[in-house]
Amino acid sequence: MSLEDDIMQSTFESDYHKLHINVLYTASWLNGLVTEVLLPFDLSPEQFNVLRILRGAKTSVNLKYISDRLINKQSNTSRLIDKLYAKQMVERKVAENDRRNVAIEISLKGLDIVNEASLKIKTVEEKMKNIKPKEAKEISDGLDRLRKSI
Repeated sequence: MSLEDDIMQSTFESDYHKLHINVLYTASWLNGLVTEVLLPFDLSPEQFNVLRILRGAKTSVNLKYISDRLINKQSNTSRLIDKLYAKQMVERKVAENDRRNVAIEISLKGLDIVNEASLKIKTVEEKMKNIKPKEAKEISDGLDRLRKSI
């Protein structure tokens, strides 16, 4: 379906206005697909993002390291870590000489779950196959330019 059909709006103020609405709508749609895929793993997209960051780090990191890499910059990193810790998906190590310094790393359980969930996330990416690889690169490059211009 087209954006116009999906949101039942036939006109836009400009092509830029339509682009704005389309980016927001598509991001929400993709987030919904990801949320659905992650439901059996008891993970939110933000928690999954943290686990992917920790998997990629391959070592203990601090909260700032995680916060700087989050997709959703409005996420409460401390709260995300607390929830993942309660699920035994991350480990925290408090430095003996400075209790404010906490090293965070993914647990074996967290690693297993993020690896399994990552395979399921590929089903979301499969939904993009009607876009050719060259087009996907052009769209991605255009979105990069958009963020740089604002």
